[in-house]
Amino acid sequence: MMASRNTSQAASLLLLLLAAQTTRAQSAPQPAERSDVDLIATEQDLWMLQTWPQRSVVYHRGVNEPFRPAEPLGARIVSLTATGGTLYTFAEGGEFWSLTGNDWTRELDLPSRALPIELVGGQAGVYALVHAPTASSLPQLVDGARSSTSQPFDPGTSGLAVVRYDSQGWAALAPCPPTFTTDGPLPAHIGLLREVVQLFWSTSDGRHIASVRYDAQDGPWHPAGITPEIAGVRQFWLTTVSRVPTLVVAVVGTAGGEELRAFRALGSDEATIDWRPAALQLSALPAGVQTDQYHAAVGFNQHVALLMSGQSDAPCLRFGRVDAPAAEPSVPVADILGLRDRLIQPQQWLQGATLAVLGTILLALFLFRRGALVATVALPADCALALTVQRLLAWAIDLTPFALGVAALLHVDWWAALQQLSSWAAGSEMSAGRLPGAAALSWWALSCGVHSVYGIVMETLTQRTLGKMLLGTRVVSEGGQPARLGQIVVRNLLRFLELLPPLWLLGFLVVLSRNRQRLGDIFARTIVVRRARPAPRDREN
Repeated sequence: MMASRNTSQAASLLLLLLAAQTTRAQSAPQPAERSDVDLIATEQDLWMLQTWPQRSVVYHRGVNEPFRPAEPLGARIVSLTATGGTLYTFAEGGEFWSLTGNDWTRELDLPSRALPIELVGGQAGVYALVHAPTASSLPQLVDGARSSTSQPFDPGTSGLAVVRYDSQGWAALAPCPPTFTTDGPLPAHIGLLREVVQLFWSTSDGRHIASVRYDAQDGPWHPAGITPEIAGVRQFWLTTVSRVPTLVVAVVGTAGGEELRAFRALGSDEATIDWRPAALQLSALPAGVQTDQYHAAVGFNQHVALLMSGQSDAPCLRFGRVDAPAAEPSVPVADILGLRDRLIQPQQWLQGATLAVLGTILLALFLFRRGALVATVALPADCALALTVQRLLAWAIDLTPFALGVAALLHVDWWAALQQLSSWAAGSEMSAGRLPGAAALSWWALSCGVHSVYGIVMETLTQRTLGKMLLGTRVVSEGGQPARLGQIVVRNLLRFLELLPPLWLLGFLVVLSRNRQRLGDIFARTIVVRRARPAPRDREN
């Protein structure tokens, strides 16, 4: 009965391994439904967002880096901004998230999980334009700072308000002017101009863009300037390019599509903005693509990054530069969004190979070594099976010097590399469409390879490694005799296979097998033992 139970446990483990690997291989999203794309940036970072009804994927690039996909978020992102290298997003259900590097962090939601109308990021935090009832549930910022005594916010007769998020949570900054509305023919915007909160809207005649600025010391809002006349305004965006506030305006083009106008706020006077026209030189479009509509304009790397679509509805990432030719080339959005699929494809091959290896191991165990999982071997009277903790500690003692030495030789951050490998083993790297970096893979492969050679040499000469010596264990054959060279070679070569991150779960065989054997021991017919005192004989009466 006990043997049958142990066989069932081992079989269940291996079947679980196969099921887990199959699930990981199928976890990469294969979206057939249409997705939406958005763009946000700071001067040093550029993010492209792709959303579906139930998930979102963010692609990030630095100044001299290619786009790379981050960990997907299992929700549809509907609003986003960025500041200080961190992306802040609201999901469709009102959940507020931040993304730094590849790590998503849950932030504090707005009251009742309300959604903001628009977000903008600055040095003091994230600012949001919200409806007044949402702001009325927040504490009031006094002169732009948190008061020692919490004071409720009163939006007055205004239907909209500006709120701010920082390390202490959300707080209300000020109600918007009662005449300020987002219901006009063109969307109104919140922006930061030299870290001062501004509200922008198109005038009633549609020929100018006006603004007011927030002043914590002298009344909430003051006129901040108005652009020169602009004919045919369709939409506009406020951004910062090379530390200069820049207004990018899309107007009706001569050929029926949209053209761009740029205005820069030159000078240091924060009270009144002098918007001066600037020539925006755009990167050449890919062959066959014509501009139809612009969807976003953000400042990045001394350029204006533009999300546009052509008449064929094929979106393109285009770049513009003020008074100089654009140094960044235009890129079809499909090439960026296809990165994740191209990164996932090698992993799918790898997952297939892992499934094949696990299937082969399962078949070989039950065809040739089924008894090793359940049958107890006969050991000499002075030997007992090594404890699991002894085996684990001995392995760590033996491997650690090689891992640290190889890390120093290759100039690899061993802790960061180990985290990458652990994420790969857990399957999260697959869902993000990534393998660990080449440096991490090289470090682990070389460390494990040297460790395996070391094990062969030491166990051939002394039947034990340094770790086994310190823990009082040694390697013997299943009959208790010293292990032969062939057995030692087999157990250490299979150890290299077991140390591959997708196969780390095979380590549980030490717990489930009857003789605490890992995979290499099972096929090499070896056992790790410790010294035990013989049981005393009964004295004759």
